[in-house]
Amino acid sequence: MAEKSKPMTALLNESASTFDTTAYNIPKKLTPMLDITRDFPLDAVHIDPLVALKIVKHAREQMPQTVNGQLLGLQVDNVLEITQCYPVPTQSSSSSDDDDNTAYQVEMLQLLKDVNADTDSVGWYQSTILGNFLQQPFLETQQGYQSSALKSKCVALVLDLAKTERGNLGFKAYRLSDAYLKLSEEANNGSAFTTKKLADAKLTFADVLEELPVHIKNGSLANILMHELERLPPLEDLVENLQ
Repeated sequence: MAEKSKPMTALLNESASTFDTTAYNIPKKLTPMLDITRDFPLDAVHIDPLVALKIVKHAREQMPQTVNGQLLGLQVDNVLEITQCYPVPTQSSSSSDDDDNTAYQVEMLQLLKDVNADTDSVGWYQSTILGNFLQQPFLETQQGYQSSALKSKCVALVLDLAKTERGNLGFKAYRLSDAYLKLSEEANNGSAFTTKKLADAKLTFADVLEELPVHIKNGSLANILMHELERLPPLEDLVENLQ
């Protein structure tokens, strides 16, 4: 008789150092996700089609102003999967607006939790026109994400609305390079962030950001739905049966 699988509650209480994935009948593809000490380099970004449409809609409604928002999802092996997103209001310098923005994001995350959606932050998105986005606020925001231990794998997803309007979905995903992060951390510790230091580190414009390939990909549930729809009879037959 086959050994009975252990309950999921036991999995949560198991020590990571002695954890045996074979005792839980866990698929081999998912076992690396349970190793919290392992570091996975990012190789690609997968975006849910609904997320892509939401971002495009947000950018079109506010054009020509730049918009931004939060990206939610999870990392599976070397792929960052973006499954949810929501817009963030434009911030001002007043403390009251900052408090309102914080309360808004807390409320949005709670609403997503209520429907069992992914609520782990995997980065942020920003719209642009003709690629004009590489400015100091952009670098500082992305640095804030990558400097956090829990968000070190976050990406900045940039939508070029001008390219999108011409029929090509203009999504690109970026991360700050390790060389730039090192210089930036030195500046935060009191060292001046000068042009000379950039030159000494041989850091050029092309070396500040690292681009990751972006793919629009349906989730498993969406694929199942599409297969079910293909098996349905033609619409004309359904109408005749209703008559």
